[in-house]
Order: sequence, then structure tokens, then C-alpha cells
Amino acid sequence: MPMDTLKILVVEDDDVDYQLLAETLRVAPPRPYVLDRANSVDMALDLHVQQRYDLFIVDYVLNDPAGKTGLQLIRRLQDLARPPGILCVSDHAHLADDPQADVLIDGTVPFMEKSRLTGDLVWSILLDLASD
Repeated sequence: MPMDTLKILVVEDDDVDYQLLAETLRVAPPRPYVLDRANSVDMALDLHVQQRYDLFIVDYVLNDPAGKTGLQLIRRLQDLARPPGILCVSDHAHLADDPQADVLIDGTVPFMEKSRLTGDLVWSILLDLASD
């Protein structure tokens, strides 16, 4: 029986970081997937209304033109009737200790430092999120 294709939205404003993440996902994907990108909170929410993504990879330090943050997007997604799986990533490991980031501190949303991401690790997290 063929596996369903995972629909993944990466919310990342930096072109280089997006390309690195996309390349990381290309390494030995355990199942079919489609990857799209948004570079702002509003764009991500609009795309989700149109596409219904299974998984989001959200840059915590999002340089959003409207001044919105990755954390605000995560909270909006969690408020949906059927929230998608969410992985939060950042260049800065200490952000997981941000007192505003309760969803990261309590483990509700997994957090990874971008420099530590490997294909196996990212896929392990994403498949776990997709099975919830």
C-alpha cells in the first residue's frame, strides 16, 4: 500500500537557511513529501487555508515584514481545530529558554538548533509529529 504524501510548509525568511533545510530533507526521505515555503506569518496562514499542510517547520526568529514572530505563528496554528505538526528551528539554541516560549519549554512543540539538524533527525521528528 503506497504511503500518503506529507505536505510540509517551511516558514523561513532566509534563502540560505531554507535551501539548507530543503537539502537536509532530501537526504533519504522515508516517505513521499511536497515542500513549500512561506516567508511570513500571514503567507503561511493563507497557504495553510488553501493547502492544509500536515507539518510546519517554523523559524523562531522570523524576520516577518509585519513584525510577527515564529512563536505567534505557532500559537495561531495550535489554536486551530486540527493543528498540524510543528517543528520549531532557530540559529540560536538559547531561544528554547525564552520565557515567552512556553510551548517550547513544556515540550509541546519540538525545538532544534539549525546547525544540529540532520536528515535522519528531522525525519524522525516529522514522522513522529505526523503520527499524532
